[in-house]
Amino acid sequence: MKIQNQSEGLILVIVLVLLTAVSFMAGYIYLHATKERRLFSILEYTLNQEKIFPLFLKKVPLLLSFYQEHYSYVPKEIQISFKEGEIKFFISSEEERFNINELSPPDLLSLLLDLKISEEKALILRDRILDWIDKDHDVRPFGKEDYEDYKPANNHFKTFYEILLVDGMDPHLLWNKMFDKITIYDGKKEYFLQNEDEEEEEKLILKQGKIYRLIVFLEQKGITKKWVLIFKVSNPPQILTILSL
Repeated sequence: MKIQNQSEGLILVIVLVLLTAVSFMAGYIYLHATKERRLFSILEYTLNQEKIFPLFLKKVPLLLSFYQEHYSYVPKEIQISFKEGEIKFFISSEEERFNINELSPPDLLSLLLDLKISEEKALILRDRILDWIDKDHDVRPFGKEDYEDYKPANNHFKTFYEILLVDGMDPHLLWNKMFDKITIYDGKKEYFLQNEDEEEEEKLILKQGKIYRLIVFLEQKGITKKWVLIFKVSNPPQILTILSL
């Protein structure tokens, strides 16, 4: 959903900028500029700062809560244009994804095969992921419990980066193929192909105690950067994961 309604868009931008101003940029307000120019100068400065932007992202769940208080929902897609580019937000429930910690061996294998990797690699990864997660030290036919520099956790994955420690897993497979489908929070415990033709609601209602994923694309000067923030709705919102991809 593209925010084009003047009143909604204005509220969104003003809150966005004010949150940034309070946290990071009070000293950069131009004393003699108009009020609108001051606000947008702060936003533009923030978007140009590599180190500041991820910190600003942590404020976005508060912005979404504010938006929902006024409109009773949040749009699943938000787009804001500024002088040198645009920023896009995509919001979804983490419950839409499959919990890699909870999938059965057949379901985990089905998920891996649907990533269009070979059956041999899928079998190896399935067994090694399960050997990492399960409590015992028994080795599955294609699994592994003996690593040179570290030991499998024999517990659920606590971070997405931990998945990369599984022998045979590589960054391209995890971030480019698996990441959008899986979660380590909540999520479905059984794997099935989702109907891509099904029409999705454009609106989302954030619920207390539930976990959501915010995907952010910043397009600026011909360069696109991507961040992912996973948060739990609470007061205040709890940031669970923030990644730059």
